Amino acid sequence: MDFIARARKNGDRVILSGWANLRYPGSMAPAEKNNLVGQGQFILARERQLGKSKFTAGGFFAFGLFGDTENNEFNNKAQLDFGIKTKRKFKNTDITFSVKYRIDHRFKSENTYSGVIVGLSWLTIGKPKSGVKKERSKPKGWLRKLIRIDI
Repeated sequence: MDFIARARKNGDRVILSGWANLRYPGSMAPAEKNNLVGQGQFILARERQLGKSKFTAGGFFAFGLFGDTENNEFNNKAQLDFGIKTKRKFKNTDITFSVKYRIDHRFKSENTYSGVIVGLSWLTIGKPKSGVKKERSKPKGWLRKLIRIDI
């Protein structure tokens, strides 16, 4: 808990998140028709806003377990990731660039692979607007005003 208390004092955010899914069949391929797949990952991150910008940066640690009932090499594994990321918010979407080191242990072959992974991802939170759009009397945005586009 000292880690969390120090982070709050510094203006950092400590984030614990995770995801999981369970699906049947594993895919639409005929060989996968009876395969039950389960996956999940927990992530612990610490991030800080960069000045007054919309960017945040920080480090993270993640642990994931993946499995299926057909014991496929690619689905039955444990992963450990640690790295750094920078994130920028655009309205209700976070765009993240990350560099991480992954250790990937496959249970079927007992092989362990590791290396650096560079990633770009996005997450949109919120619901889409529904209904009829209201008519605008003036074009919105600098580009539409410049070239007078009416949509």
